[in-house]
Amino acid sequence: MGFEVASPYGHTSWNPNFPMFIPLLLPLPALLPLPPQEENPLTARVAANTAQVHCYYDARTPVVATLASGTPVRIVEAKEPWSRIQAPGGFPIWVHSQFLDVDEGWGQVTASQLRARPIPATDSGAYPLGLLGKGLKLPLLAVQDDWFQVQGPESLGAWVLSASLESAQEDEDWTADWVAARPPLPLVPPGTKEEGEGED
Repeated sequence: MGFEVASPYGHTSWNPNFPMFIPLLLPLPALLPLPPQEENPLTARVAANTAQVHCYYDARTPVVATLASGTPVRIVEAKEPWSRIQAPGGFPIWVHSQFLDVDEGWGQVTASQLRARPIPATDSGAYPLGLLGKGLKLPLLAVQDDWFQVQGPESLGAWVLSASLESAQEDEDWTADWVAARPPLPLVPPGTKEEGEGED
């Protein structure tokens, strides 16, 4: 069980060499505001050997991650045959360097609403996973031209075929597996307490 991060082109390195992106023509909904998120997401696990996660409910769109069998996920929206999910540790995303202040391996969002792109481009195929708020700090993964790749927050969702998921109860085992499946990255800036962490 685990969480394997993949680039939109199948690489699993944190610093991949990306080939030229070929724009995709998506239906009009790809240009509309981002969909709302369910207040009470369902819990599930990846049932297939692996599940490819896309930035949009269309198999032609970029793959943002590949999840291993058994990985716990939260289902926040359904558009059959697709489900929009959140994954342990979030997904790797791209943001333009103009809107990110980088210091010691961390990037801080400077725009009030910054689109989290699946690839370093603004083409129609780069449908955003969500919006990032001003002041949010994220770990830096890679740099390409005028773009930074960062690890997105767990609140961002992306799309997977519903058939690759199976329902699961949010019990102690599910929660423990969620924590264990997070990528080996610091998800909280130095000097910041994680949510729920008490004083010594």
